[in-house]
Amino acid sequence: MAEKYTLQKRGKIWYFRLSSDPKRTAHSTKETNKGRAALYVENEVLGLSSAGKGFLAEYAANFFKWEGSLPECPHCSRVLSSGGQIGPEHAKRQRRLLERFLIGDKENQPDPISFMKLGQIRRGDCIAFRDRGIRKVGANVRDRADPTGKRMVNSVMVVLSTILGEAVEREDIEANPALRLSSRYKQKQRGTFNTGELRNLFPSAVDDIGPWPD
Repeated sequence: MAEKYTLQKRGKIWYFRLSSDPKRTAHSTKETNKGRAALYVENEVLGLSSAGKGFLAEYAANFFKWEGSLPECPHCSRVLSSGGQIGPEHAKRQRRLLERFLIGDKENQPDPISFMKLGQIRRGDCIAFRDRGIRKVGANVRDRADPTGKRMVNSVMVVLSTILGEAVEREDIEANPALRLSSRYKQKQRGTFNTGELRNLFPSAVDDIGPWPD
């Protein structure tokens, strides 16, 4: 049976206590995020997770990394070795989405799904991840053609589905719970200006740059 432990926050830092310790000594994880603190205890202290079958954050750590002429990413490497086509620019775009929405970076906290064990992620967890992405993007979206931000979130879901799909390919999990979870959205179409609107835009030049058919 796996060792049990408890987490306790002191100031900004999370501490852990092991149930087997008779003195119940609290040890620092040096982490300010509870999920990362749990990741530290289970990996570094208890050694519960194994490569490829531990936390999603671990499994996804090298995805879409591409330095030099060859990728570090297991998915990109497999695609290339299988005769497929994939390039560093695509990997770079996917890596930015991965860090912003899933595993975190200097400006973004990791999403809760990244602290789940790979084999414990269910479709409902992926749906909840998608919903959090929509809320995160919605207030800051800059795409006028997609004011809800769902197009970007669909790209994020492709990243998650690619990672879990690769885990299926390598038989680390049996099924991809993020498969076909894109959100439908209606792209806002650009309109046309009528004569009055054109005169408002170009009050002094509209007659010079015409004539306008309507």
